[in-house]
Formats: sequence, C-alpha cells, structure tokens
Amino acid sequence: MEDSSPAKSAQLYEGDIIIEFNNKRINSSSDLFKSLHKNLILKPAKIKVLRRNKIKEAEILPVERPVA
Repeated sequence: MEDSSPAKSAQLYEGDIIIEFNNKRINSSSDLFKSLHKNLILKPAKIKVLRRNKIKEAEILPVERPVA
C-alpha cells in the first residue's frame, strides 16, 4: 500500500475487505470500481471493511489514479 494512498490515510491495512461503500453493499472488486464514479473523486465516502472477523467503519477520500 502506497504511503500517500487514500487507503493508507483511512488507516486500512493489507487484508482488509471492503464490504460497503457509501451505504452500498460491495461483493466484489468490480462492484467497488462500478461504485467509484468520477463525481465521487475528492469527496469523502464512508466505507465498511471486514478486518479479522470484525467490521470497521472509516471515511476515505477517493482520488483519481494517474494512467500508467
């Protein structure tokens, strides 16, 4: 995880599983990418993650990734 990434800022850790994004259930990584619209970039979003069999809530600030 990159030091300046939104995930790091939201105190997410490797192995965390995002299960909800802005009150929408996430079942797969494609669900998450579909939920990330351009109009949500740089706007705080609420997420829920599953970490070691416990649900943790956090706020994340999505950013646009540079095209490699």
